[in-house]
Amino acid sequence: VIHCAADVRHFAADDAIEKTNLVGTDRILSCCITRQARLIHISALGIDPASPNPYIRSKSIAEQHVLEAIRQGELSGTVMRIGNLTNAPQPHSTLQDTLLALLQLGQYPQSLASIPIALSTADATARAILLLATHATGHPLLAPYNPQTTTLASLLPSSLQSVPDSLFRQTLTQALTTPANRALLTPLLHYLDIIDTTAEATILTDNTLTNRLLQELDFHW
Repeated sequence: VIHCAADVRHFAADDAIEKTNLVGTDRILSCCITRQARLIHISALGIDPASPNPYIRSKSIAEQHVLEAIRQGELSGTVMRIGNLTNAPQPHSTLQDTLLALLQLGQYPQSLASIPIALSTADATARAILLLATHATGHPLLAPYNPQTTTLASLLPSSLQSVPDSLFRQTLTQALTTPANRALLTPLLHYLDIIDTTAEATILTDNTLTNRLLQELDFHW
């Protein structure tokens, strides 16, 4: 079973994100344990169970539940943390929404300018997941993402202003008071969460082992 269903919104007015990402995963997990089916659980980079962001928090707790079942010997499976997908089939992506919001705001925070961002094509990521699911069954946690990372600053036009974190917070908070701005700028609330944390430590998962396994399977990003 490859479980890749998720609500990728960072915020919602109700508990729909938790229901999909956490409750939904627990149901899949229970089913796989009952039927003794191998589970490939698709997770995400940068997860944090203490995050106030419901997407990050729910994905993190769901991953913990899967890994605990594997550790307890109840489940055969692998958690796979993937990066930002490009040319994905869905009409919107979290990264795309974030970039559009930063363009609308007209600035981005200095502390996040050099944060590494993993960009992987959807097709290549899917092939990597299937190869690892088939040939690397003894690993509870893998990270199939392109190790050639980029930065937030490099994805934005050079004309966009980089500002101190305090000014970014002030500008965003003020902009969000205007109802017409809220839908477009909501993805940036995630950045308010991580400005005050050690973002570099949580954004990426070392994938040296994963890429060595993929290279042995003649896969290259």
